[in-house]
Amino acid sequence: MDVWLTEREMAVLRLLRGSLTLPEIAAELELSPETIKTHTRVIYRKLGVHNRRDAVSQGQEAGILPASVAKRNEVTSD
Repeated sequence: MDVWLTEREMAVLRLLRGSLTLPEIAAELELSPETIKTHTRVIYRKLGVHNRRDAVSQGQEAGILPASVAKRNEVTSD
């Protein structure tokens, strides 16, 4: 999947990975909550998803969002 996100959309997507609410993301990025909602809708459309969890997952699968810290630090047993 060839997905292109703006720098601001990438910032929002990175923050969607955490537990912040949309108003908290807005405060973090010093934007209005309505602007964050708009960015979120555009991100969902570009990634072909309908919710936050799927956006993060699809972003990771597309290689535009690094795997979560927990996944990168997993230890496999042989």
